[in-house]
Amino acid sequence: RLEEIDAIVNASGSVEQMIPDGACLIQQALGLPGVPSFSVHATCLSFVAALQVAAGLLERRDARFHNILIVSAEVSSAG
Repeated sequence: RLEEIDAIVNASGSVEQMIPDGACLIQQALGLPGVPSFSVHATCLSFVAALQVAAGLLERRDARFHNILIVSAEVSSAG
């Protein structure tokens, strides 16, 4: 359920636009104002890197994050 999402991580090597970041666009599209959102851009390893970042946030002792949404999509080259 959307109301249970504590953070949004956009994991992609390609960007829709530079500013604002794609994670903010996802946050807006989902109607989740105030939910922390950021992107991990690591070429073809973006999803794996996002999993590592999310795992680190989930393992923190302060337990601020319990449910992190990772969104990953790529645009294949045309031609």
